[in-house]
Amino acid sequence: MTDAPRVLLVGDSSFAQDLAHVLDSRRAAHARVVPADAEDLLRRAQNDETDLIVFLPEHATPPTLDLVARLRAAAPRVGCVLIAEDPGPIERDALRAGAVAVIANTSSQAAADAIPAAGQELARRRELLDRYTAANKPEAGAGGSGNVIAVVSAKANVGCSFVVANLASVLAERGGVAIVDLDTDFADISSWGGAAPRDRTLEQLAPVVVAGEVTEQDFRSVATTRFGRAQLLPSVGRAVAHGSWTSNGALPVAQIVSALRSWYSWVVVDGGAGSNEQNERLVASASLLVVVTTAEIGSLRATRAFLKYLRELSRAPINVVVNRANRGERSEVVRDALGLGHDPIRVNEDRSFARRLVLEGLAAGQQRNRRMIRGFNELAQQITRTVRQS
Repeated sequence: MTDAPRVLLVGDSSFAQDLAHVLDSRRAAHARVVPADAEDLLRRAQNDETDLIVFLPEHATPPTLDLVARLRAAAPRVGCVLIAEDPGPIERDALRAGAVAVIANTSSQAAADAIPAAGQELARRRELLDRYTAANKPEAGAGGSGNVIAVVSAKANVGCSFVVANLASVLAERGGVAIVDLDTDFADISSWGGAAPRDRTLEQLAPVVVAGEVTEQDFRSVATTRFGRAQLLPSVGRAVAHGSWTSNGALPVAQIVSALRSWYSWVVVDGGAGSNEQNERLVASASLLVVVTTAEIGSLRATRAFLKYLRELSRAPINVVVNRANRGERSEVVRDALGLGHDPIRVNEDRSFARRLVLEGLAAGQQRNRRMIRGFNELAQQITRTVRQS
């Protein structure tokens, strides 16, 4: 990091004001004192308004560590620093949560001395992140070498967005991932993690997409980093149904996923439920399909008919995920009801996990929930094998 970092000092105390004054007078950082508002900090981090967020001693607490983990997941290019009276008890947990440094609170002068080292550690992490992204991103103009995964379902409220977030989180550990929220009825995934509504969404890209002039920078102006390292292109919900996307039919759906394939290894699309023109175009553009159902008999019957419908639309391989598999029919009944010759991927309900995903934006890769990681790793491996064989 060659320029002085932008620093937010979290806390309203004389120590915060003194530290801001020292940093500014040394020109070691552009410092601002801000209140301890978690959602405001997340918004600032996601909108690239800061480089370092420094939590002052009064906030060196376990709830702050949860916020550090959320910030790390939502904005991995932003670093968090904790200043503590006694760093010993909290340092290990803070670094595990993603903090770049923990500083002993001796004086504002000493704390200011340590901030540049935190900036250097952040620069090192950014360099590693950039190398990882470059190594796992297909070359632009390679004719669309990435893979498009369409996640769809026969019925609503079976967990398509849940599967999208967790699958993307796991795949992002292996390569560049873009999430496209095309669930225009609900746009659930775009609001998870307490994200503030975006000024720019997919609808604003419609004119350049239709004109065939969309660039990677256009997508990045809309996207936010979510669920680990995935890039989310948010939807605006029901408003899309009356906007530019449908004024030209569903054509932009095919165009947007085609463009994204040139820049990302995986494009995971939350297509939502049912059969409609948009989903038909999506299915036709997809490398493979993930169909989500629950283990309840009504959902299974609808999904069996939906699978037949999809096979008539596309020759793309289909993977079936049974969400909330521990609520409903037994595994053999599920397999027979779906008409499958093999067992689908099963994901059991975990309300605590789901709550953190929705409220904090922490998916399988960030929560380190072994059972969830195992289930979605199995799905990711199955998808990878399918792509290699096709």
